[in-house]
Amino acid sequence: MAVPNSTFSDDFVATAIARWANDALYDQIFDKTFLLNWLKRNQRPLSDGLKINEPLMYAQGTTAGSFTKGSTFVLADRAIATVAQYDWTTYGDGIATYPQDQMKMAGDSQKVNLLAAKMDNLQRGLLDAINTDLWATSWSDSTKLISIPAMIDTSTDIGGIDVSAQSWWAARAETTSEALSTARMGNTYNYCSLGQAGEAPDLLLTTQDLFEAYGELVLPYYRFSDARKGDIGFTSLRFMNADVAFDENCPSGYVFFLNGKYLKWTPHSDSAAKFLVWEGKPNDQIANTRILWGMFSLTCSRRSSLGYQSGKSAP
Repeated sequence: MAVPNSTFSDDFVATAIARWANDALYDQIFDKTFLLNWLKRNQRPLSDGLKINEPLMYAQGTTAGSFTKGSTFVLADRAIATVAQYDWTTYGDGIATYPQDQMKMAGDSQKVNLLAAKMDNLQRGLLDAINTDLWATSWSDSTKLISIPAMIDTSTDIGGIDVSAQSWWAARAETTSEALSTARMGNTYNYCSLGQAGEAPDLLLTTQDLFEAYGELVLPYYRFSDARKGDIGFTSLRFMNADVAFDENCPSGYVFFLNGKYLKWTPHSDSAAKFLVWEGKPNDQIANTRILWGMFSLTCSRRSSLGYQSGKSAP
């Protein structure tokens, strides 16, 4: 609906919101925290599927080995793999614009400011909803993203697999209440990597207090990670081959060991780098609505490559 005697029409509003959703909103949200930016860089878009299937290797073949001339090989199929299944989750928020508000504003500049305020409010709401769910200390609602603490524990069933019956599916947990130490960090890091090249965690996330404590521990060897983090305003340290950073939503006393090879941000390909816009006109209101939404999930194909430490304090 066009506003009389004004160039600030509903077409302008629709175009502004669509461009913002396509060009800016996704980056504005996923560049706000270290975790979200890291997940975006490790994303793996998928184009279809009622569920997200992650093939898993849970057993080692037993027939490989040395042989001599004339030896025979066991060629029968071997059941050494299974699949973890993850649900898609959808997140969104809406903007409603009312012709009455547009008509009350004195000029186009004020109307632009009103629209900008609505879009800023939506951005903050989406960021808070996604980040809050990613850091929830427990998870049981399949309509929400699986949280980092739930993904990286030893008791939560993830991907439709009973972790109490399948111990190979559990992450590495170290729960000793003590001061943070590089020796203990190294122990968890090595358990998660199993000494294999390229299998080690590449990100350690913790609280601001423990991040600063770690900085003091390594002060004589202080060094930053690569320049990409500096470009987006994040500061990180290094531990072995991993970045170390903090997130304000990380639970107190925790250090999480993440591996981008196995922990993946999995968006639907239609919303891999943007939020989608659904437009509507309610029958019972003088209003125009836009729902901005995206469909994605957090998935894992090898929980034993992830780990956490809890009960840690500054030395």
